[in-house]
Amino acid sequence: MHLLISLTDIHAASVLAVNDLQTIIKNLRTLILGWLAGLGALVAAYGGLRLLLSGGDPTQAQAGIRAIKYGALGFGMALLGPVIIDLLKWVVGA
Repeated sequence: MHLLISLTDIHAASVLAVNDLQTIIKNLRTLILGWLAGLGALVAAYGGLRLLLSGGDPTQAQAGIRAIKYGALGFGMALLGPVIIDLLKWVVGA
């Protein structure tokens, strides 16, 4: 087993090159939808925390429930994003 790695091997492994625009767009789409799913989960968690800490106040409890709903909606839309994009590609014929 070799423990020594040449500098050219390290440089070759660290260079990431993409030659076509479709791959770049697909990678950006995946990155953006991942961030949106994380944001939706964060909003839902904030809503849950707000609901737990409402202390019996109905307006705060409703605000927490509303945040949970919106977070779940955003999370679901982010997860369905690739499916919707593929469906639109199929309809348009691209």
